Order: sequence, then structure tokens, then C-alpha cells
Amino acid sequence: IVVCKDTASVPLCATVSIASGVNWKSLGTGKFITDSTQLCTSYKPSKADTAAGSVILYVTTTSNGTCIAVRDSLRITFTSTIKVAITSKDTTCANSPVPISVNVTTNSGIWSSSGNGIFKPSATTLNGTYIPSKPDSINGTVKLIFTSSNNGNCLVQRDTIDIRILPSPKASFTGTPVCAGKPVSFTDKSLPVNDVIKWNWNFGDASAPVTTKDPTHAYVQGGTYPVTFIVTSKNGCTDTAKQNISIHYNPIANFTSNGICLRDGIQFLDSSFVTASTIVKWNWYFGDAQTDTLKNPIHHFPSAGNYTNILVVKSAAGCIDSVEKKLTIAKGPQANFTSNAELANVKQVVQFTDRSVDGTAWLWNFGDASADSTSTLQHPNHNYLITGHFNVCLFVTDKNGCMDTICKTEIISLPIGVPNAFSPNGDGQNDLFMIYGGPFKEVQLKIYNNWGELIFQSDKQSMGWDGRVKGVDQPPGVYLYTIYCISEDDQEHKLSGDVTLLR
Repeated sequence: IVVCKDTASVPLCATVSIASGVNWKSLGTGKFITDSTQLCTSYKPSKADTAAGSVILYVTTTSNGTCIAVRDSLRITFTSTIKVAITSKDTTCANSPVPISVNVTTNSGIWSSSGNGIFKPSATTLNGTYIPSKPDSINGTVKLIFTSSNNGNCLVQRDTIDIRILPSPKASFTGTPVCAGKPVSFTDKSLPVNDVIKWNWNFGDASAPVTTKDPTHAYVQGGTYPVTFIVTSKNGCTDTAKQNISIHYNPIANFTSNGICLRDGIQFLDSSFVTASTIVKWNWYFGDAQTDTLKNPIHHFPSAGNYTNILVVKSAAGCIDSVEKKLTIAKGPQANFTSNAELANVKQVVQFTDRSVDGTAWLWNFGDASADSTSTLQHPNHNYLITGHFNVCLFVTDKNGCMDTICKTEIISLPIGVPNAFSPNGDGQNDLFMIYGGPFKEVQLKIYNNWGELIFQSDKQSMGWDGRVKGVDQPPGVYLYTIYCISEDDQEHKLSGDVTLLR
């Protein structure tokens, strides 16, 4: 029989034939609990028996009659008792899993506790963790018990440990988002305020950890960074707080400009941009003491020369960037021209002479509707086929592509003239006696009859004589006229003669 050393007693039974009784004896120092003359009895091993590791018992028949007594024997072997020893630490921090471990000779058993925490991965795992409940942490202590299983014929063994739960700090912090490159001020808000003695900051941007209480840290680039903050209290307990901090992207200031000509004005075009925000403010400094706040301004510089243009942009998040560029402003040409006759006659050749400064290309517009109303010559000639006031414009371009324009009025006229006869019969042909030629600034037409009486006068070139006086047709015949005109060049013109009225 194999039994455990801590066995209180070993039950024994014998069977006999012919004989009617038995007598039990031990070669050790233990005792039979019941009558040793009974077929079934119990043997209580002594310490010497269990220390020896085994003991031999034998049973001898009695009341044999005429037969010889016989006996049988057995050996009881004592195995070691079950041993249980919890090896876990007896202190832990609140809100922290408790590592648990146990040594048990059966290599099996089950955990239990005086609290209501949870064993992970299970209560039958020898080496795992115990997660204290909130009441456990409030109580400050919890008893863990391990009970052996698969005990065989050995007694169940237990071991206990009282775990002291230390209060943990509560990690917390604040950090105000700023623009990239600006320092963020982090502030420790952990509780209890006076219990925390160590701080560890990881700013989430591959920079080295910092161990000061309220550090500052500048992020090079905008974006979202995971900040990890670990605090340690006086009792050695720790807590961790994690929080994302968003750093505003800085705008990238940039611009282009169209043109370099002084007279044209310069168009500035903003090309700034910012990630995850918008540009909301522009400040332009043109280097001539003038500024502007439009996104795409047009600026006229006071004179030719070199200017430093600066653009400062601001995002909706309040972040700022600036860019500086130099710009050379060209003076541009100065357009001018003359003509050999500001007052010319129809079909007269008018010679135009370029008097511009720094011009390299010319475009003339003579202001009429003729086929050759434009020219690209520097000193062109032009014939006007009709009378009138014509706006002659010269467009001059220099080597930089800058342009200037000047316009002057050219007056084309015809010599003064009148018909020698007219027939006011309403056929639409030669119905009026009127002044031709001009244009004139002033005109005066007077008609006299044969008796020298003034019968008609007009001070408008468009108003001629229709052969009537006070609505009455005048008889055919010869009438006298006098004409006085002042042309556009302030020259006086006089003409007199006779005209024949036909009916």
C-alpha cells in the first residue's frame, strides 16, 4: 500500500479460511486503532514509521483447530506530503495587476480571494495575475488563497498571502496647442499634488524623454503627437496619462509678380498655403513705404529702381510666415511725336515724326477708317481722304516690353467753296446754297438781292439758303453773297461773289 505521510490511519482487512480469528502486528511503532484481532482494522503510523519511509504489517491466523497457524504480510510505503508555497510579492499599487505565483507539488490547484477581483487568465493558472477590484483598492488589502488539487490520498494543502494595495497617483497634464516651432508649455495636474516625486515625459516626436515637472517643448513640424506622461509617487506606485496634442502647421509664404514697368503697375499674386488651415491675413510691404492688405494687390511704384517686397501671411490658427523678394522696376519709354501739319487738307501727305525716348517698337493708329489706318514705322506718312478731327495715337515699346502712349488731334479740312448756282426744287440735289470745305470754328454767310438788301444770313455751316425769304420763294436770278470763316488753325477766310437761283 502506498499512502501519504500525513495519512491519519490506514484501513486494513484480511480474509481467512479454516481458522476463525486473526491477530495483527506491526514491525514498526505505530498502533492499531481498533481491535487488532478483528479481520478489518486501522493502523495509525508513528512518526518513526513515516520517517523510515515504510513499515511492514503482518496478520496471523488464530483458532486454527488442528491446523498450523499461517500469516500474511504487507508493506505500507509512505510518500511525501503535498507542499504549497505562494511566492508572490505582498504589496502592489492600486489599479495595477498583481503578479501571482505558487509552488505546489501536485502542480495543480485553484486560486481564490477574500475580495472580488479577477484572476487572469484563470483561477487555475499557477502563475498569472490578480486584478484587484475597486473595493479591494479602497480596503487597502486583500487575501489570496491557493488550494491544492489532484491530491491523491494526501490531505488538501493551502497557502495564503495578504496583499497590501498601495494608493496609486492619478496622472494628468495639460498642454496648449501652438504653432510649429513655438514652445508648448506642459503642466503637471497629477493627484495627490504632494505625493508625486518623479515625472517622465515622452513627447511623441522621437525627442529624448524629459523628467522635469512642467517642461516646455517645441515641435518642429505641425501635426498630431501622442504625448505619454508617467508619474511616480513616494510609495513607488506609478500611473500613466496619454493625450494627443495638435500642433498647428505654419503657413508657407510665397508670391509671384507680373510685370516690371513703372507706368503699368505691378500685379502681385499670393501663392502661400498652409496645411489643415487657411490663410486669412496678408500684409504687403513694397519697399517704398507703401503697404497693402489685399490678397492679390496691384501696386504702382513711385519711380524706377530696385525694391524689396515682403509678404507676411497669417493662418486661421494664428501662425505666421514671411517671404522677401527683390524687384527691379523699369522706367519705360516716353512717347511723343510731331506732324508736319496739324491742320492739313484732304489727300495732303502728313508726315509724322517719332520724338519718343527709349522706344524700340512703334505702333501708330491714325484714327480714320482707311485701309492703312495703322503703321509700325518709326516715322510714317499718311493721307486722309475725308475731313474731320482725327485722334492720332502712338504706342511705344522699349526693350523691356514696357509701353507708353500719346494721342494728338490731327485736323483735316477742305478749302472753302460754294456752288455758282442751285435749284431748290425739293429733288434732294443742289437744293441749298451752302458753304463747303472746312471744318471751320466760325462761319458767317450773307445773301443779298440785286437791290443790296440782306435777305438771308447764317452762322452755321450746316444751315444753307433754300431760296426763300420768310417762307416765300424768291424769283430766279442772280444773288450776291459774302462769306467769312475762321478755320481750326485760327486763320480767317473771306469770299464773295454771285450765285444763280434756278427754278
